[in-house]
Amino acid sequence: MGYKNRKINLSKMSDKEKEPLKKGEEGKAGEEGKDGEEKKDERGFCEKCWGAICEVVMTVCRTIYNTLSFIFNTIRSVLAFIWYPIKERCLACCQSCDRRLNPYRDPSYSNV
Repeated sequence: MGYKNRKINLSKMSDKEKEPLKKGEEGKAGEEGKDGEEKKDERGFCEKCWGAICEVVMTVCRTIYNTLSFIFNTIRSVLAFIWYPIKERCLACCQSCDRRLNPYRDPSYSNV
């Protein structure tokens, strides 16, 4: 017996299933969820995977950004710690050279 020759027993069907389908509702008869609500169309495989792929890409980008930020901030802190003593020594050297070459600028010789 083929599919087309099968008869449907209408007495066992609910009233909702007996109603004829409207245009654009082909194949949706009987797709009811709990409490008589119609099921929403489920997302396809690509749409499901797209969210997961986006999460992975965001996690990788966030990890790379945080790692590079940590490295940059660490290098900056170390250079700031080292830079101040070097800067002070350079300024002291420049002032010492300036006093030797221009003794009239030295405040200790102002009375001469």
